[in-house]
Amino acid sequence: MPTRISSSIAGLFSIVVALATSASALGAANQGEPGLISNWSAPAFWSPAPAKASGASRRALAADLSGPLPFIPITPCRLIDTRAGSGFPSGYGPPSMPGGGTQRSFTITGRCGIPTGAVAVSFNFAVWAPSTRGDLRVFPAGGATPTVSTLNWEANILALANAAVVPLGSGGAITVQVDGPGTIDIFVDVNGYYASTLNSGEQLLITANTGGGAIRGVNASGDGVQGETAGGGSSGVYGKNTGGGKGVFGASTTGSGVGGQSTSGPGVGGASSTGSGVYGATAGVSGASGAAGVWGDSQNYYGVWGTSAANDGVHGTTSSASAAGVAGVNGSTGAGLWGSSASGDGVFGSGLTGVHGTSQFGWGVYGHSATQDGVHGDTPSNLSSAVAGVNTADGKGVYGSTNNGDGVYGTAVGESQSANGVHAVGTSGLTCDPSCGAPTNFGSLSLLADGNANFNDWVTIYGGLSVVEYKNFVTPHPTDPTKQIAFVSLEGSESGTYFRGTGHLVAGYAEIPVPESFRLVTSQQGLTVVATATGTIASVVCVSKSLDRIVFQGSADVDFDYMVNGVRAGYETYNALQNNVAFVPKSASDKNITHLTGETARRLKANRILNDDGTLNLDTARKLGWDQRPGWNRVSPAAAAATQPAPASN
Repeated sequence: MPTRISSSIAGLFSIVVALATSASALGAANQGEPGLISNWSAPAFWSPAPAKASGASRRALAADLSGPLPFIPITPCRLIDTRAGSGFPSGYGPPSMPGGGTQRSFTITGRCGIPTGAVAVSFNFAVWAPSTRGDLRVFPAGGATPTVSTLNWEANILALANAAVVPLGSGGAITVQVDGPGTIDIFVDVNGYYASTLNSGEQLLITANTGGGAIRGVNASGDGVQGETAGGGSSGVYGKNTGGGKGVFGASTTGSGVGGQSTSGPGVGGASSTGSGVYGATAGVSGASGAAGVWGDSQNYYGVWGTSAANDGVHGTTSSASAAGVAGVNGSTGAGLWGSSASGDGVFGSGLTGVHGTSQFGWGVYGHSATQDGVHGDTPSNLSSAVAGVNTADGKGVYGSTNNGDGVYGTAVGESQSANGVHAVGTSGLTCDPSCGAPTNFGSLSLLADGNANFNDWVTIYGGLSVVEYKNFVTPHPTDPTKQIAFVSLEGSESGTYFRGTGHLVAGYAEIPVPESFRLVTSQQGLTVVATATGTIASVVCVSKSLDRIVFQGSADVDFDYMVNGVRAGYETYNALQNNVAFVPKSASDKNITHLTGETARRLKANRILNDDGTLNLDTARKLGWDQRPGWNRVSPAAAAATQPAPASN
């Protein structure tokens, strides 16, 4: 028989049996009647596990699936009942199933609303009044018999059930194997299935709260998103936007960004409540052969001027990698591009570079607003920046200052999940992993925040994270509005992984399967296991450990808590003692070093990076060559900005 207790929920087994005896027994007597079958939860999406499939079922899954399949719910329905007098037809009703490894296959498609295109089904398997202990193993028909069970039971209980998602095998069927000496009765319910094709009248709804789009299609040669309909007045693809964006937006390198076909209605339909004051598009290179999205030339007034009561005064877009949606050039001391708005954006750009400005003496792009953003950029492109600034000297690519709003504000909209509201690029970077012994960190920073920084959503870091003080998990105090609870992250000299749980010894033995998430990121070497018996005095010992399973033996059948620790794969040789890169000043006026306090400041004074008065020790900087780096004597942004006049407002 397969392993009987193999996960951290084994400690709840006795509770499940007690509940099943009272609740399942009551439901079992009535669940054959429509509407009386209790529902249960199922995953919203399901993907196969190809490594565990074999034979015909494995080939079928590989042919039919290219990604996660959505769950299509149905009204809970009884599919199988082998109990005498159940009234179920041959193949789905009596006789009872004998044990000893007996197998019986059931065709699932075509019954209870499960279509022939279903790939997997959400089941609830139940056993009724078994006289001996045993288990069920359920798998796709035609596939290999699994080594783990779907349902385990003890002798002389009334009923016990367990829900599971099982892929369908040959002919849309599953196979059920009974392990154990006794003959048993089972009844099986379904409440939905997983498929790429829906039945008539069914609808797939995806709700998201993301700037990247609920549905996103990317194709290097065909349609990013393709829709087709034969219905009168309907759209193959329909998008609606009530703001200033696009109802439907698609991009493709050679085919259609969005493609739709219809015999009577629009192939692609989109609606928006607002438009653009000026909109232009060109496939040519800006300035070449007169090609420009919008081009204006004036000796005394604005080259291009636009005004709008609700949206963009001037809006430009381009598909060229070297062009700008709106380009402004000034060879004197004014602004390359200037815009003013009472309530919206002074300048709005969309494209590879949302707004690009070049100036020899003044600002490339300058924005001023009394209440809104000085410069606001927005782009739907995967590879572009809403606002991009480049500086080849010691200044700032983009500089913003404000008394009460945002100095620089950027937002990314549309279906793209990789567009950036603000994208910062620097030349600084470690020449090797810090554990190599001699890392360097020369060059400019991509992002520098002097002061506190708040992030109101997820933050993803593709690289390391160094924190000088401490890393907090913060949660509100449940009763006192003047307090908060701040836990400090556990720290150590290794990149550790762990999982923990509760198990139960049966006949002095238990196996704990290693969770897939732990197994995929943890090294085979360096595993440690700790187990503690609970409820009574007993010894529990780990007799074997691997990334597949943890095996315990003990002196009594008791519950036990366990913790398994490991080291992240690829980081086994991480060295916590490294060359200094975090506390090297970037300039002679670097406040990131001098503002530090407490023990950190004491150490910096002791190693002579700081003087005793907290200022930078320039003698140490000279001896170590830090003062030879580009930008060491740079002027602060505020001081540099004070020397430049604001552009005329015309």
